[in-house]
Amino acid sequence: IFKTFKGLYAIGQTLIGALPAIRDLAVMLAVLFYIFSILGVNLFGSMCVEGDEAATGLRGVLCLATAQDALLDRHAHFQGTGIALLTLFRVSTGDAW
Repeated sequence: IFKTFKGLYAIGQTLIGALPAIRDLAVMLAVLFYIFSILGVNLFGSMCVEGDEAATGLRGVLCLATAQDALLDRHAHFQGTGIALLTLFRVSTGDAW
């Protein structure tokens, strides 16, 4: 089918030739996201999230004293590296932010 459509064949060959560069770009973006997620956990990991009011000790008291509108969303915070990666992905794509 590619023989009859010369332009489609050229596009396919170009995409196949670009796969190593696309892979390198994806790896670089993953490393950057990982670095910034660790940075976010270190800088913002102590901020209160919805539901932290029930925590024991000083953290629970601090979260109870925090205004309700200042609490972070349960699905977008920096208390762990995994959720920080997802939060960074949400911010970079503009999904529900």
